[in-house]
This record gives sequence, structure tokens and C-alpha cells, in this order.
Amino acid sequence: MARTESLTSPPPPARIDKTQRQASPAEKAEQRYRMAVDLAGRGLLLEAENELRHALLGDPTHGPARQLLVKLLLDRGHVAGAMEVLRDGLAGNPRQTQWAMLLARLELEAGDAGRAWATLERALPAAGRDGEYLAMAGLLQRRLKQPEQAAAYYRQALALVPQEGRWWVGLALSLEESGHGAEAREAFRRALQTGSLSGELQSFAERKLR
Repeated sequence: MARTESLTSPPPPARIDKTQRQASPAEKAEQRYRMAVDLAGRGLLLEAENELRHALLGDPTHGPARQLLVKLLLDRGHVAGAMEVLRDGLAGNPRQTQWAMLLARLELEAGDAGRAWATLERALPAAGRDGEYLAMAGLLQRRLKQPEQAAAYYRQALALVPQEGRWWVGLALSLEESGHGAEAREAFRRALQTGSLSGELQSFAERKLR
């Protein structure tokens, strides 16, 4: 009888472990990021920015938090702040080519083509087969009065995406500036043949061929 009671009686209560695992910095950053997304969705942008900054203090490698912070800053016209956040991110992850390209664009718009090129050049080895990145390199080399190098980058980009008319125009201008008039005209023709130019660029290319 005692054996039956021992089989049917409820088990003793489990021992409660009073030591709870603390969230890791990465987990805390993720929590703050999710809170920021919610705050931003409700229009509480300053509060969202504050959460994102705390997230990055805890985990500087949290890419989505950094990207959202950059977006919020740019949306509010805080370009210098956005560039600072991008530079901090690239210091820890120099192979993040999308950040490098955005930062280079912002630096170029601020009138500093030299700094923009330095930003882009550091991440070039990681760009691989990114046509946009290579075309951006071509644009910056043109701005820095290096048309031969610009043409080389545009050719690399077009080898990847031959139907991108904008890059054919960039190549044509680079060739024109480096004294290769016949090749420049051919590049303008190729740009028109893609059928991908905006109305303004199409008119420009057509004028170049008259």
C-alpha cells in the first residue's frame, strides 16, 4: 500500500533557482532597438533616437540600430550627426560598403570630394561585384580630376550591369575629359541604346551627339 501511495503522490515542488541570467549587451541592444522601432512608429522620434544611442553604447555592432539612427537623423536634417554615426560604425566594421557609400555621398554633397574618396577607397576591397559602388568610385575620381581612373571604374561597373545608362554617361564624360572623343561618343550612343536614361540625361546625351 505504501508503494502505491508513493507512486501516485505528487512530486515534490521543483527547487526555485533564484539566480536569473542577466541579458547580454547584444540582447539589451536588441530590446532597445525594438523599443525604438515602436517609438518611431508612434512619431516619438527623439525618444527613439535616445533608445538607439543607448543600444549602440551597449553593442556598437548592432547594424539595424545604427541604420535606423542614421535614417532618423537624416529625416530631421541632422546630416553632420548622421555622418558621425556612420563613421563610428565604419571604424568598427570597415567592410560595411553600404554605410561607406552613403557616407561618401553625404561628404560629397558637403563639398568634400577628397574625404568622400578616402571613405569609399577604404571599403573598396570589400565592394566585390557591386556595380553601384564601382560607379560611385568613378564619379568621385571624375570630381577629383582623374578621368582615366574614373573611366576604369565605370568600365568595371558596366561589365557587371551593361544596361545602366547613367554609368555609360559617366564613362562618356570621363573619356571626353581624358581626350578620347571618339570613344566618348560611342559611350553616349550606348547610353541612349539602354533606354534607361531619365529625360534630362537622354536630352543631354542627344546634345552631345549632335
